[in-house]
Amino acid sequence: GDIKAALQEVRALHLLGGDSTIILQELLDLVYWITCLKVTPHLKNDQTWPLTDRTQGQTIADQLSLGALSRAWQVLSKGYEEVTRSPLPTQAAEMVLIRLAYLSEFPNAVDLANLIQNGSSQSGTIPASPARRLADQQPITFSPPPTSLPSTPPSPLPEASVPHPSPTSFDEVLKIVATAREPLLYSYLMQDVHLVSFEAGKIELRLNERAPKSLADDLQKLLQRTVNENWQIVLSSQTGNNTISEQKLQKKQQTEADSLNHPLVQEILTTFPGATASVTQHDN
Repeated sequence: GDIKAALQEVRALHLLGGDSTIILQELLDLVYWITCLKVTPHLKNDQTWPLTDRTQGQTIADQLSLGALSRAWQVLSKGYEEVTRSPLPTQAAEMVLIRLAYLSEFPNAVDLANLIQNGSSQSGTIPASPARRLADQQPITFSPPPTSLPSTPPSPLPEASVPHPSPTSFDEVLKIVATAREPLLYSYLMQDVHLVSFEAGKIELRLNERAPKSLADDLQKLLQRTVNENWQIVLSSQTGNNTISEQKLQKKQQTEADSLNHPLVQEILTTFPGATASVTQHDN
């Protein structure tokens, strides 16, 4: 039920290049193994399995009910399908973990029926779920709608009438899309688009299989709306550059390699035989 810790853990894995689908697949494997230990206790003595898996798995199995494990399997199985189809796999994986954490302390059907039958629900003995605790900590208030329309319409936001300056690079196009709050289009441009060429008024792109066929039209309309210019978005069969996400990953890997090959790090490793070094990156 610790949502904050779960998100910190998965984001740390993503920073290290972890793939969202593989992370959820590993969690599914873990839930299956713990369930096996739960229903087949003699597995804890089966020496064909690593001792660490048996001891740590048994510790978790002792703390969780079959109902909780079954719900975890269902949530992760459904979440795995969602992540594989989502244009935002990283965010989708985080939402799966949030859903799993919220469900972790829900009473099962039998316990809930008993609580209601015994009148315990009226006495407030049902444990508060993470969702309920969050609501208690962060109350949400709603203002009633006005009984009548205002006499004069509100003035438009100043920035709505001021177009963005014309982009001079593909990076600036990405910033415009992000500012326009178009998360799906932004995600496709980051992960599924290869830039072939960029010049004033014209962008040439190659699309991956996952990118929608309407992407060129969507981007052209967005630039027309935000920049107030007619941009030509051309689809190409040329290879083009790596996607922005691939470029960022390559840059991160190169940074890690450069850090590990730094003379000071190499000197430390030489001084302490058997020592290993790793790189941890943090967002600013």
